[in-house]
Amino acid sequence: MKDRRRGLAAAILALGLAGSAAAAPAVITQPDWLTMPNGEDMANAYPRLAAQLGLSGRVILSCGVATTGKLQDCSTWDEAPAGLGFDKAVLSLAASFRMRPQTRDGQPVTGGTVRIPVKFVLPLALTLTPSPPPALPTSPRALELAHQLLAINPPTDQAARRLSALATGLENFGQPGVSSDATASIAKALRASYPPLLREAADRQARLYAAAFGDAQLEAFVAFFRSPAGEALNRATQPTQAEQAAIARRAQPLVIAATQAAFCAKHTCLSADVGAIGAPQGAARASADSAEAVDIASPQWVDIPSHDQVIQARPDLAKVMRLPGAVRLACIVAQQGVLGPCRIRSETPRGLGFGQAARTLAPYYRLSLYAPQDTAAGKAVAVDIHFEAEDPGPPEPDASAPPRSLASLALARTLIATLNAAPPSYTAFQRQRTANQPLGPGISHADLDAVYDAMDQGAAEVKGQIADLQAARLSVALTDVQMTEIVRFWRSPPGAAWVAKVGGLSRDVQQIGLEATQQIWTETARAFCAGRDCLPAIPQDFKAQGSAPSTLKP
Repeated sequence: MKDRRRGLAAAILALGLAGSAAAAPAVITQPDWLTMPNGEDMANAYPRLAAQLGLSGRVILSCGVATTGKLQDCSTWDEAPAGLGFDKAVLSLAASFRMRPQTRDGQPVTGGTVRIPVKFVLPLALTLTPSPPPALPTSPRALELAHQLLAINPPTDQAARRLSALATGLENFGQPGVSSDATASIAKALRASYPPLLREAADRQARLYAAAFGDAQLEAFVAFFRSPAGEALNRATQPTQAEQAAIARRAQPLVIAATQAAFCAKHTCLSADVGAIGAPQGAARASADSAEAVDIASPQWVDIPSHDQVIQARPDLAKVMRLPGAVRLACIVAQQGVLGPCRIRSETPRGLGFGQAARTLAPYYRLSLYAPQDTAAGKAVAVDIHFEAEDPGPPEPDASAPPRSLASLALARTLIATLNAAPPSYTAFQRQRTANQPLGPGISHADLDAVYDAMDQGAAEVKGQIADLQAARLSVALTDVQMTEIVRFWRSPPGAAWVAKVGGLSRDVQQIGLEATQQIWTETARAFCAGRDCLPAIPQDFKAQGSAPSTLKP
């Protein structure tokens, strides 16, 4: 969910900021908030299993208020639905709330209780672009053959194994923050929902192949994949986890380096020592608004975000690109040195969400005040935040076997080139998935397209190197005779038809699988919520409420 919860989607925060009329004495009824959790904070805290089920949640957070306006001694009540971890999630957000301090005779005081209704709400558009209705097969025989073809390597098998393993894990080990009753109910509902929906998905996938190819072509495919050479190719193109890891360790740095170079050729980026690199003409000037001055350029802080908080705030696109970032905010100082509203004064690189990520860290800063406490209030202060690039860790030793021989390596390269004669775009499926989805704060679809363009360019530049890694493995997994037979089939008319169409078919097959997975979780949530106090998946009455100045009810 980085799954549904972490795929560039941000959660929505609904806060009821007024206390109830029946509140007990010393309840603050109109808190004046300086800082509150934002959508990114909510997305990070959203209970994983609840997000997977597509369920919203509500909790009332009850806390005392310290002299500085921070919340303390917090507890929760009225959690719905109960048992999914919304109570623990809202407690983890308590540190992000800060009120304007209560005062008596002009002096800040500790005291009072604040009650905050919090709603966790998933984004409004997390659905995939619907796939077209199943096409009509060219003949009844074509549909039968298509089922036989997909039965050789069922596309839904991996999903079935994954869902079964998840249900087993919930039954045996539970999940942190989720009650045992909830995990048992979810596991039972999951086991009941996925088999029929995956069978339906398999039938739709077979219909795609039956509509795309004729009887003679499908008969040739089935015969080939059932032959010794076809079975060997099927095994060889499904590497073990160790083999996949070995190839990924060598391929990933190549793709990332090429993608970074393509992106930074069009954007101002930072080097490891935070120097500007790869800036096209004029980009550095465009990245900063030098006209916006600040009153305090070199502040001294008594509170700053921790290293872990900065790492946690890194935007998803920056994690994908593994690029460092630097942001300067201009923030208004409130009472007690805490920060009020912040503007993004400069952001490098742009288009990855670093600016909005920096704004989520503003609540963790507090200015050192040597003069009377109100002297700095209302002034603008510069806040510089540096986001380090993700550390890839030490390189692992390459455990892949060397090519069997130069001749076998040459054959394997020919085989790879034949199979990849018409490869789809590296990011085609990702673009389709995110076309109608809301993105993270500060990210536009144009920004995302720029990242995808860089990924496509980077993948194209290292395609030959990655093909060599795959060819080295195939030269060990297949004999020369098998590779010769495979190349011969792939260059035949049926093989050429397969190569021409399989890229688009694979994307459509994946799409159907993802839709089935979404349906499975919807059905699982419906079964889990039977007899429980679940909220609608998309509340119709969501409305962010405003606040009025703090008052302490006597």
